Order: sequence, then C-alpha cells, then structure tokens
Amino acid sequence: MKAISPTRLADSGGCARSLYNSCPEYFEINENYLSSSNDQTEEQRAGKIVHNIIQYVFVGNDSEERRVRYENVLKAVENTKNNNKIDEFLIEINGNNNLEKGLIGHKIRTLLWNETGPLLHSTYNLLNEMEKKIENSKGKWKITAEDATRDVNNVQIKVLQEEMIVRTSIDLVFEFEDKVIIGELKTGSPEPYKIERWILQTQLMMKTWKIKYPKDKILGFIINGELKMKGNPLGTIRVSDFKEVEKLEYLDKDNLKPGKWQCKKCIVKDNCGSRTY
Repeated sequence: MKAISPTRLADSGGCARSLYNSCPEYFEINENYLSSSNDQTEEQRAGKIVHNIIQYVFVGNDSEERRVRYENVLKAVENTKNNNKIDEFLIEINGNNNLEKGLIGHKIRTLLWNETGPLLHSTYNLLNEMEKKIENSKGKWKITAEDATRDVNNVQIKVLQEEMIVRTSIDLVFEFEDKVIIGELKTGSPEPYKIERWILQTQLMMKTWKIKYPKDKILGFIINGELKMKGNPLGTIRVSDFKEVEKLEYLDKDNLKPGKWQCKKCIVKDNCGSRTY
C-alpha cells in the first residue's frame, strides 16, 4: 500500500501520474518522508523557524498567556532587526540546534523579521474572526500544533482508484466544541500557483480529519502575512471543502495535468511527452 502526504500532493499539482510515482510504499517511509527534499533553501529554513514561533505563541487555551507570548515575540523580532542578530528569546523558542545549521545569516534574519509579524497578525485575525462568528467561543478555543493535535496519521483514503495511507502533520488546529479549524501556515509571496498548491495540501488534511472524526464540523484556512498586501484584509484564505482531493478518488493513475511547476518536480518527467519543463 502506498503512502500520501500533503507535500507530495502539492508537488504533483493534481497530476495523477506524477503523484502516483512520487508516493512511496508505506514500509519505505523514513523520518524525512514528510519533506519533499532535505536540501532546504534559506527561505524554507526561515519559514520553519517562523512556524515554530507562531506555534509557540498560539498553542494552548489561555488567551491571556497567548497575548503575553505574542507581545514578547514581537519585541524579540524588533530586537533581531535592530541588533542585527537573532534575539536570545527566539533562539530559546526554536532550540539551539535548529539555529546552528547555517540559519543565522543576514538573509535569514531579514526573512525572520519580515515574515513573523505579518503571520502573527494574520493568525490572530483568524482567531478573532472565529470568536466573533461562533457564539460563546471567545477565549475558549483550544489550539494545538503538529504532534500535539489529535492524531490523523495512518488514515486510509482512496486515491487514484486504490487505498493509500495518509502521513501528515498539521501546523495549527483550532477547536471549540465540535468546530475544527485546520490552519495551514505559509510564508512567502502568495503567487497564484502557490495558492493552488496550498489549497491541495489543506484539502487533504481536511479530508483526512473528516474520515477520522466524522462528527466534527471542519473548515480550513491558509494563513499568510503577505496576503494583506494583495488586498486580503485578514491575511487568510478559506478552504470550505475538499472537492479537489475527492476528484482524485477515481482518477486513472496515468492521467496527466502538465504545468511548469509540477513538471519541474516530477520524477517521471523524462518519460512524459506532455511535460512542460
């Protein structure tokens, strides 16, 4: 039985042949499986640091403690910018090991202070909106991240006419009673092709959660600080369903969906006459 992850699905762009050939057999999975590559760019490394910071601020269910963490992080980010070195508080949040792997160059610091504040604001906007729209939920949302969320790994899902096992990790999960919000944190510029990928990732997480916890009422949100500069005042994109993932259920595994960005990552492109890269 093959295994599928949000990253593999996003890299395929919905091209069935690319997806099928990139998904390994479940027994072949190792600890690095969830990443599409171990050779991360500086932007990806900075993104992981920013994710850790956002998760540190929001995880828990005490709104006052969350506010204090939020203010402390903003001060540390400002210190990083003014002192031209990563603030000790941010190093403590991320762990020394994470910041010893070539992550303290000027470019990383610049990305850190450019990305952290806007992503913090966008995440808070999402929480505030949910508290306004869901009656009696203010200050009552429980927020978890990654391994601390309710387990959705090893759920079986039908993809390309066969059962696959989902391996995933969710950035943020907001829960109040039977309401569940899947929050997918994203750094970088929200280009249209990236948004398409992000939606695929979020839909797979939502579909997997719904299979495991069918009674929950679930929504997904892509959270990105730069969306505000693109005319999106909240900095979020709502994902209401998982129709694109459901379309893959009965799709033939040789069905093609060429495109420059997915063809670039495809491991079988050399044998594909429809490739565009």
